[in-house]
Amino acid sequence: PAILPDLPPEYMAININITKILLIGLPFSAANGVQWALCYALRRIYIIEIPQLIISLLALIVLWTNRSSITLDFVAIVISFRYFVQFIFNSIHLRPRSTYSVTRMDILHPWKKMLPVLLSGSVTKLEPGIDRYLLSGTAGGTLSLYNLAQQLYGIGSQVITKVYLSPHYADVAEAVEQGRRPLLHYTNQQSIRILSISAFCIIANYIFGQNILAMIFSHGKVDPNDIYLLWTTTLWLSGVLVGGVLGQLYTMALYGSGQVALPSLVNILTFALYVPIKIAAFKAGGLHAMIIATSIYYVAGAAVFYVLIALPAWQEERKSGGSK
Repeated sequence: PAILPDLPPEYMAININITKILLIGLPFSAANGVQWALCYALRRIYIIEIPQLIISLLALIVLWTNRSSITLDFVAIVISFRYFVQFIFNSIHLRPRSTYSVTRMDILHPWKKMLPVLLSGSVTKLEPGIDRYLLSGTAGGTLSLYNLAQQLYGIGSQVITKVYLSPHYADVAEAVEQGRRPLLHYTNQQSIRILSISAFCIIANYIFGQNILAMIFSHGKVDPNDIYLLWTTTLWLSGVLVGGVLGQLYTMALYGSGQVALPSLVNILTFALYVPIKIAAFKAGGLHAMIIATSIYYVAGAAVFYVLIALPAWQEERKSGGSK
């Protein structure tokens, strides 16, 4: 109710019910993330990705076959059940080869490491609620178009991360073991490649994006003005793609080097600075000003994380140069 104050009571009840169902699958989703990271660290990518693909396809088939009588509660149940099935399958394939005793520290230590990350993630997850609050008073459909543009870039970011970045988790660990300067060198190499991929996607969107969106939404008789607004929104959100993927790379390097609390604290502080700037930008220039502020935030956040990686390496290089 605090996030969506203008939502009618009947829709509010539906949202609350869906949230309760999805909360059941939340622990299994979190466990899947840990299992996923472990498989990538062990270079056992297909063990985690192929079952996830099969389970997701089966979930889509279930939803498609029941599309005539489908409800939002049913969709939420399928999503939560998918997380549960994935967790069981992963647990079977990642079961320990020998028995071992679990101590109190074995349980508490991961949670101490995860606590800053969970706190940081909880804070930044407030952004969709802020967007809804700001855009609730705009013209009809603006919020939906903005959410759709974010989802499109979210898909692009996930594809780049999944296909290109995730398989290199073990390489990051090896670079961390070699020292700070090799880690910075590796990070620079990957940054150049990610920037190249992102630039290609942005240029392709600028040239072909409007026509592609028109073809996708032509069957729904979407207003051409809405398609143009969606296209321009994706263009102004280009910084979300660049900063989002680079941020994934840099946080992966920072976490791999054992720095968990510092990047989480920086993430919270930058978000705290970003929110009032975003609100002020929206009040001053409307939707596009808010979008530009969002893009700048993602790029600036990635730049701050890069400095956290580069600064120790630069200091180490300066000391080694001075000793010579």
